[in-house]
Amino acid sequence: MPLTESRWIWTILIGLALWIASPFAVPLLAGFALALVSHPIHQLLVRRGLPIILSALVIGLMWAMVFVLPAMIVLQSVLPVVARFQSSSIPVDRILDVLKQLPVLGITVSNHADVVMDWLNQHPINKMISEVEPLAGHIAGHTLMLIVHTALALIVAVLLLIHGEAIAERVRPHLFELVGIPTMMRLEQVLVSSVRAVVLGMIALVLWEGVLGALMFWLLGLPAGMVFAIALALSSLIPGGSGIVLALAAVAAYTGQHIAYAVIILSVGHIITLSGDYLIKPAVTGAKSHAPFLIVLLSILGGVEVMGLIGLIAGPVIVLMLYGMASEPAEVMSKEVS
Repeated sequence: MPLTESRWIWTILIGLALWIASPFAVPLLAGFALALVSHPIHQLLVRRGLPIILSALVIGLMWAMVFVLPAMIVLQSVLPVVARFQSSSIPVDRILDVLKQLPVLGITVSNHADVVMDWLNQHPINKMISEVEPLAGHIAGHTLMLIVHTALALIVAVLLLIHGEAIAERVRPHLFELVGIPTMMRLEQVLVSSVRAVVLGMIALVLWEGVLGALMFWLLGLPAGMVFAIALALSSLIPGGSGIVLALAAVAAYTGQHIAYAVIILSVGHIITLSGDYLIKPAVTGAKSHAPFLIVLLSILGGVEVMGLIGLIAGPVIVLMLYGMASEPAEVMSKEVS
């Protein structure tokens, strides 16, 4: 079969395979990233005498504990808070006093206290929560899908740790034929370094929000503050997740008769999350991949905008691979031509 025809066939087959797998692109890509990051640990365990399958299962269990156990703890702690919030009743005048003390907005609230008081009387917070209860089923459905995708990502990671070498040996010759050996070797190097840089940036984001969130909740004396800190750390990986956790933490402070604490949680918490998303994560990812900060930041934002949730990983990985390939010295890239 001619080389050009073979390349066209492989390109079409790969495209069809990616299209068929697109509904599960997020867990598949997440599982690939977990396997790639865990591979050094997997090799270490195997060298220490642990069977390959058992080593992969140990790593999969480790990741399951990282994701599943904190989520279970958070749910057990948050659900009673929401139920208590729905039945709570805090005087409207107390809410108004706290609003008057807010920076910048407090002056406006004070000048229009009668209007604000009428609105609060007409819209009790617990009644507003009850009115959005139909959304609970929608949220539950998304939560179930998130659990399924997480389980699928863990399965993919374990399978790749077990069979990854064999799969690579079978696929690599065809990719060499498709794009050429020098280019493919360079693509492998850039892919590994890009994925590891992106994952390291995500880990830095989790630590940033988790540690600072725990400190904030501890200083405020919020009940179950450590649980909310864990939830804030894990939810930082999901667009909009941190805002939901901060809102629940504010609800916990509100039901504990600490309205001012609720305001602090929402304001300081969003400063923590925004600085993590737009400063810490791009800075760490760029430092690991030697890419400029602005390129990394735009790749994260653009990836989410264009590709949705999968863009959190795929967006920066694609851009960093392009940057890495473009940064290759001309004499190295010219080997394929020769």
